[in-house]
Amino acid sequence: MTDDEARALGQRLVACKGFRWMRGMRVAGFRDGASAQSFDADGVYVYYAHAGEVWSFDPDLRPELWPDLRGPATRGCVLELIREAYNDHTYAACKDGDDAEALVAALESAP
Repeated sequence: MTDDEARALGQRLVACKGFRWMRGMRVAGFRDGASAQSFDADGVYVYYAHAGEVWSFDPDLRPELWPDLRGPATRGCVLELIREAYNDHTYAACKDGDDAEALVAALESAP
């Protein structure tokens, strides 16, 4: 998946009614290597550490950020969001090369 394809899928995902940031999601649009690491009373915060510097920010307040579905943890989080949206914990993902697109489509069509 190209960077542009990953960005397009991530932006579609953020627009879904059932989307929320979850711990472990890979975050793109800020700096490579950022991930959603911590929760507090206000939600998920992203921490990024590089060369001894650490930044913290709320991804909900940064519209340029998107979940990178090339990360396996991100796909797992989206699968859990789908299970919640459909109230059915039997949903499973299949590794066929297009699983990220299928996950986004499933959350887009969720009730």
